[in-house]
Amino acid sequence: MLLAAKHARPFLSSRVRPARERVRTMATGDDAPSRQFTAGGRLYLGMAATGDAFHMQVPQVIHLVRHGQGFHNLAAERADTPEAKEAAYCMDAYFDAHLTELGWRQALGLRKHLEEQHVRKGVELVVASPLTRALETATGAFGGAPLTDVAPEQGEVLMRGYAAEPDKTADCPGYSAAGAPEFVVHEWVREETGLHPCDGRRPIRVQKERWPGVREWIVASDEDTWYKEHERETREQCMARMQTFCEWLASRPERRIAVVAHAGALAGLMSHLVLRGVNGVQAHAEHAEDMTAPWANCEMRTIVLPQVGGHGSDKDRWHYRPKDLTGLGF
Repeated sequence: MLLAAKHARPFLSSRVRPARERVRTMATGDDAPSRQFTAGGRLYLGMAATGDAFHMQVPQVIHLVRHGQGFHNLAAERADTPEAKEAAYCMDAYFDAHLTELGWRQALGLRKHLEEQHVRKGVELVVASPLTRALETATGAFGGAPLTDVAPEQGEVLMRGYAAEPDKTADCPGYSAAGAPEFVVHEWVREETGLHPCDGRRPIRVQKERWPGVREWIVASDEDTWYKEHERETREQCMARMQTFCEWLASRPERRIAVVAHAGALAGLMSHLVLRGVNGVQAHAEHAEDMTAPWANCEMRTIVLPQVGGHGSDKDRWHYRPKDLTGLGF
């Protein structure tokens, strides 16, 4: 269940910060179950207010990540008109696009950030879209060591590597599953689909060959039955499946979960939390700007979904954007 803070002022500092530099997080300190929250720029949801103290129920900490730069993003960024940008997204050459070299650097930059913040080892579950760029980003950020650095007996393969192909794939060594959290693929967090070939997906049997270490594939079917060549899924339709996904997420036993998805899907998820909420409880209106701001490639925002029972304690989770501002793909 998502509980919305009823008093936004204690949560969001009045200090002016660039919108995309704000910390987007929901977390508590680890000193006591009853605390005040005064840090500027953080996005707090899921608090039950009692005077000046805010008591956390046992929460799920959800790290939401947009994929790194894909080849379709790069093509669109090179376009000089809106029409040319749309044409790039409609090119068959970018069907289920891979990450570019920059996209992989962004994923590995997120990995470094998570390690520096002592977050990565605490993640218990990684949920990824079945689209290739999301799976690659999830692997780079949360997977085990590159296969070039480990012996085969050190763990099963999470992702098989492949060589670079011009304007199609970047060089990838493959990654081990050793030391990585459980990976689950969930179709409900794929990008808004239809019209753009980059948002179609490969058959699941093909993805399973590339990602043998994924534990579970929650998909509608092996073939992509969602994609429509001449019709785009609407934001309202996307929000409807986000409600189903939120219910599934809340049912999971894990407390630290990463979700790696797409700009449109994450916008639909955030819109669902702002406009509809979970179990009839909405996020506070003054949080809407932070929650619904456009997503950069490989940006991470963190929210908390409280659960019933007890008091939680959790370290701060900091909003992340790649330092390399080239090709962010807004």
